[in-house]
Amino acid sequence: MDTIICPHCKKRVELSEAIIHQLSKAQVDKARAEERERTEREQRDKALRESKEKDKELEEMRRKLAKNDEESKKREEGIKEDAKKEAEKDSINEIGILKKQLEDARDAERKATRANQDLTRKLNQTSQQLQGEVGEEWLKNELRKNFPYDDIQDVPKGITGADIIHEVKNKFGNSAGTIIWETKKEKGWNKAWLPKLKDDMRKVTGSDCILVTDVLPHGVRSYDRIENVWVTNYETAVQLAVVIRKGFLDVAIAKSTANYSDENLRNFYKLVTSDSFRHLFEARKEIIDRMSEDLEGEIAWNERRWKKRKEEIDKLKRNNREIYGILESHIPSLKPLKEAEVFELESGEGETTD
Repeated sequence: MDTIICPHCKKRVELSEAIIHQLSKAQVDKARAEERERTEREQRDKALRESKEKDKELEEMRRKLAKNDEESKKREEGIKEDAKKEAEKDSINEIGILKKQLEDARDAERKATRANQDLTRKLNQTSQQLQGEVGEEWLKNELRKNFPYDDIQDVPKGITGADIIHEVKNKFGNSAGTIIWETKKEKGWNKAWLPKLKDDMRKVTGSDCILVTDVLPHGVRSYDRIENVWVTNYETAVQLAVVIRKGFLDVAIAKSTANYSDENLRNFYKLVTSDSFRHLFEARKEIIDRMSEDLEGEIAWNERRWKKRKEEIDKLKRNNREIYGILESHIPSLKPLKEAEVFELESGEGETTD
């Protein structure tokens, strides 16, 4: 129902339909317009008051924030100043503690790195061991299939490097020689395998040795003779065994058909052509080679040391000249020194004249 403000009592009065009909239309419109204007004015005043209150709140918040920022800066400056004073006061201890912490961190990092390396190495060794066993079994089966007269066996316990002992025999069952096999399933070539395999061959008095590996040395395509060790891949291992085996059989035939009238000469020939005698000379040659390498290394090391000492002596001589030059520039009456006397200052043999 419509309402109006009474101009006399200023109270809101409801207008019934009867009263509305009694009032003139102009009066009703005027009253309604005044009511709308009053309502809009009240709403504007209310919005203005709320806006001013919001502005005051924002201004208060800005003031508090500025105050907090200023206090934070002061606290930060105070903390920095205190920290600076504390650092200046305990700088030596702090540096020591930091060094200790850094060293502990590095030590922990080294231990973690070593642990990771050990774990990786163990995993690789396990994987390589499994792969090596697969390669070894494959090679044994291939050798037994291609050389049914020969004796193919695992190496005795205690020999960790070599894998297979291959005794070459003729069709009559007579032994012509022994091949020591070692299989490798590695990602890279390692020259250290060669002397280890030769040592294993000598332990079982083998005639020759073959290293079978997935990764060949640089420049080797299928097989080669390196430091008295045959090195080959899995694809050509059996073909290489065919060649070496034929050589063993030919030598055995030559030995069996040789006729020596002198028993001593026959025994001597048997000795010098035996595998054990050959291994003895090869071992001596390897020792001589290692001693020569060590001697060359010591000579090179001494030459580097002598060169370094000479450089240090020359530097001391130059420093003595510079020092005496400074003294001469400040003490004109100082007795000039000869070149030899300047050098004597290094050993303390020269005497200074006041």
